[in-house]
Amino acid sequence: MKKIREYAPYVIILIVVILMRTFIVTPIKVNGSSMYNTLEGNEIMILWKLGKVERYDIVVAKANNDTLIKRVYGLPTETIECKNGTIYINDEPIKDEFEFGETEDFAKITLKENEYFIMG
Repeated sequence: MKKIREYAPYVIILIVVILMRTFIVTPIKVNGSSMYNTLEGNEIMILWKLGKVERYDIVVAKANNDTLIKRVYGLPTETIECKNGTIYINDEPIKDEFEFGETEDFAKITLKENEYFIMG
């Protein structure tokens, strides 16, 4: 019984840390330069897993066993396109203050209720 009392605080701390990393926050390392000017390769950032996603938020996405760090541009149900290097959301041009380099043109896309458009 004495051993259980001795180790109980350590077990509780371990469980809390595992739950926090799984559901609330976790560190993540930036690889590559696709988010350059905002983030550089080898930086460490804390990923907050709770809350509402808004335009220009930086998000982490999984694709083909890769971890991608990108910026949110289009929100659910919006129409987004790029013409002559200018991004339009719902047919209104936006000032892309995070732009680095050229953005390739693409045709209009209407996002579904649970879709986001990310670039970076």
